[in-house]
Amino acid sequence: MPVMDEFKEERAALKQGTFKQKARYVWDYYRWYFIGGAIAAVCLFTLVRDIVTHKDAGFYACMLNGAQIDVFAEEAAKQEKLFRDSFKTEEAHRITTQVKELKEQLLEFKSKVNLEGYIRYFYEETVTLPELLTYLSEKNGIGATPVFFLEEPARIKEQADAVELEFRESMTQRAEKGYILPGQMNILYSGEEVAAKLLGGSVVTVSTMDSRGGYFKPEKRIDVAARNIAPYNNSFEALVKDLKQFKKNGSRVLLLSGSRTRAKRLAEDLRDQELSAVFSEDPQREVLNG
Repeated sequence: MPVMDEFKEERAALKQGTFKQKARYVWDYYRWYFIGGAIAAVCLFTLVRDIVTHKDAGFYACMLNGAQIDVFAEEAAKQEKLFRDSFKTEEAHRITTQVKELKEQLLEFKSKVNLEGYIRYFYEETVTLPELLTYLSEKNGIGATPVFFLEEPARIKEQADAVELEFRESMTQRAEKGYILPGQMNILYSGEEVAAKLLGGSVVTVSTMDSRGGYFKPEKRIDVAARNIAPYNNSFEALVKDLKQFKKNGSRVLLLSGSRTRAKRLAEDLRDQELSAVFSEDPQREVLNG
């Protein structure tokens, strides 16, 4: 059935429907417009309120470990000496000036600075996201370790190795030219380190093909056979033909629809073709053979 004819039939049926059916139809087809409008209204209200009630800040405060600031200042001095000993005066001046300006900005609160690259100077031990999730589950007494799902582990390893190599080469070049301190080169965890942290929980990998690559050695494998189905392109007859063949083979078929109205109409049309079809919104309902 063409889309426009289906739309006209739905509009005609809607005119004869109850208020509840009309409300359900509006919600099915226009709910995202309502949600988007509500979000836009909230954002506009928040913006106007912030503009009207804005007050200039009278005091700024920042808590920093002053000793740690001196640590990367001392390392900058050592790096400067190494550059000068190698007759790299431009690199020596660059690293000294950069760290000096950073220290002044931190201590005098002249402007906000990006400290992510200096995290190793403020925290000797950092944690990864897998470690944090494992810690939170243990602290909250959940009683079970977190489960991490990874799609295409071989591709993840390939991309992680490429990112790590690019990062290492870039940071090495920047360190040689005096743009960063040596300690800033160690802010990235390697793929092997992250994989080891993931093993603090349970890991489930999913891949379309049997792959031996990746960071993990599986303890158990589960194979699921699947195949692609060609699109029907609004050909209801082709769909009915395939469904009858599936029924003959004793298969179980689950059809998903974008709206309740279309799902109900599709179930009715399939029953007219002598196929057992039931519309249900229960995700736990078991689909029977045939």
